[in-house]
Amino acid sequence: MKAKSGARRLADLDWYLFTVVAVGVILPYIVHLPGIPGHGMAWFDAYFVGPAFLLNLLPVLTLIVLRGTGPRPGTAFRCAVWFMYGFLGFFHSIVDLSADAMMGVALFTIPVLALPVALIGYVVGMAAERLGKSRGA
Repeated sequence: MKAKSGARRLADLDWYLFTVVAVGVILPYIVHLPGIPGHGMAWFDAYFVGPAFLLNLLPVLTLIVLRGTGPRPGTAFRCAVWFMYGFLGFFHSIVDLSADAMMGVALFTIPVLALPVALIGYVVGMAAERLGKSRGA
């Protein structure tokens, strides 16, 4: 009986992690959708340049590593996800690649700068978990 429930729990976690990865990869493009009426379709198309989307995998891989540090997706992992997705969503939504020739550098720096934000979120989540356990919540 335990093996069945453990296998079912593992399958649920795989879908949870798959969802986190899928959202992390498409998030930079989703946050650009509301800007199409104001900036035009060319503004949105500028985000699909070469292999730059592969750099969006850096933060997602960080989340996969952080997910592997605990037995289940607890508060620490969820805080890392929300901190990083908030950071990525905000900064990708304000980038206008047509504003300056150097704005393309943002496509490379935003994912790299998201890594410490995810770690900060993880530490905040761990502190919240420990505080909750010490209070008996």
